[in-house]
Amino acid sequence: LGVALGQGFLLAHPTLEMAAGIKSIPYQLKLSPWTTLDVELHGARGRIGDIAVPAPIVAPNCPVRELMAIFDTRRASEAVVVVDKGNPVGLAMRARLNQQLARPFGEDRMESREAAQLATERPLIVECETQLDSVSRLAMGRTDAERYDDIIVVRDGKLVGTVSVSRLLEAVTDARLSSANH
Repeated sequence: LGVALGQGFLLAHPTLEMAAGIKSIPYQLKLSPWTTLDVELHGARGRIGDIAVPAPIVAPNCPVRELMAIFDTRRASEAVVVVDKGNPVGLAMRARLNQQLARPFGEDRMESREAAQLATERPLIVECETQLDSVSRLAMGRTDAERYDDIIVVRDGKLVGTVSVSRLLEAVTDARLSSANH
């Protein structure tokens, strides 16, 4: 729709500045009797932390069979963050695990391993205040094997969540379209 912010007497008395402490305002927009679009307005647009979603976490010594169980129960999760002492140290991707399991004797070999052995050793980790364009460049600069791995978002080194590359590119596109329209 191209509407970045809204104000009015239903929200508050209109002023020139946005009220302090407002980070996002979720609401539903009815498009037709059959469709509902969930919309979230952000006061601080263009930061990776605005689009991060919570991610499942495991310890480095977690058996791979437990990772398999997490992916089985959380169908929407494409990544599990490996965390050691509260800090993310690796990223286990569903696609990489499935690739390993599809090999001959893959399930037998993988069951005895730990999450840290399967996880990407140097995942892309960014602070939540980093601009979307910067993260996009970093993500696209990774190796072919890791280019589409989720991005880990932290605040002062502690996990905030993850962002998929498709969600990142969607947000970058939306931000650019929004700025082009205004």
